[in-house]
Amino acid sequence: MSDIHIKLNNQLINFIVLSLVLFNLGCSRSSNSDTTIESCLKSYKKYNLENTLKICKKTIEMFPNSPQPLNDRSLIYALNNNNILACKDIQQAMLLVQRKNNAIDPLIAYQMKIRHQNCKK
Repeated sequence: MSDIHIKLNNQLINFIVLSLVLFNLGCSRSSNSDTTIESCLKSYKKYNLENTLKICKKTIEMFPNSPQPLNDRSLIYALNNNNILACKDIQQAMLLVQRKNNAIDPLIAYQMKIRHQNCKK
């Protein structure tokens, strides 16, 4: 009789734990909702380069018509001496600015222009 009682208690505990885990998963916020247009550059000091670049990629995918995430990733590449990828991103950002007539902060536009000119050298 006590074996049945222990078995039922274990099954009940397993059921409760499983229910709590599934409830927690269902209530957890999606990581996409945490991604903002500034996420790429904000993550630079918080994480290692690999994780930062993953966040940048996700930000670029979430804001495909905005030059800002490409500009931010370009800066991160440049700070890490990866000028080829930095230039590739800044060229794409400049194309978005020209094509979409995106209104961006004049200081950021100036920085992008300088970086773009440096890539042409």
